[in-house]
Amino acid sequence: MENNQEESQESLGRVLAFSDGVFAIAITILVLNIDVPPGMTPDQLGEHLRDLLPTFASAALSFAVIGRFWMAHRELLAPVRSVSALGLWLNLLILAPIVLVPAASQLMAEYGDQTVSVVLYALTIAAAGLAELACWAHFSRDLPRDRVRRGHADIAPVPVAFLISIPVALVAPEWAPFCWLIAAVPGGFLWSRLRG
Repeated sequence: MENNQEESQESLGRVLAFSDGVFAIAITILVLNIDVPPGMTPDQLGEHLRDLLPTFASAALSFAVIGRFWMAHRELLAPVRSVSALGLWLNLLILAPIVLVPAASQLMAEYGDQTVSVVLYALTIAAAGLAELACWAHFSRDLPRDRVRRGHADIAPVPVAFLISIPVALVAPEWAPFCWLIAAVPGGFLWSRLRG
């Protein structure tokens, strides 16, 4: 019995370590496209930095998004004592879109005014949010109902915001990012509305 418990904790530790590594690598990749060639004059440097502003903005947004998913992932697995095979697959389901965020972020930096870039970015983040909801539904089965509903309220704004932005992007891609602000709505606010 004690041996099984140790194996479960070791397995959970490996899941957390692997997941942390994926999140860390995804965040690091965000800045690999920021390059400043040597030997530029002050005017050239200023112009180059202005040209990099969309890359900085996209990297900052994606850093915040990945960071939010990492913190939610840690909280999600905090009450978990062991991980089943289904739990492992659900964990990978969250990580799959996370590794795509740097590529989607680069698309946004270079072609943020084009519908396809905005839609791909929104789909990537929405997929991660929906995977997080699926993971939460699985791992929270033994938690009190009040805590489960509060968790849903914390997670739901992200996929909702990014899914709403897709039809907006089809009409006006430059307006779609404003929909993403919904994701910043605190879960506590939504939770209080759910409770009535």
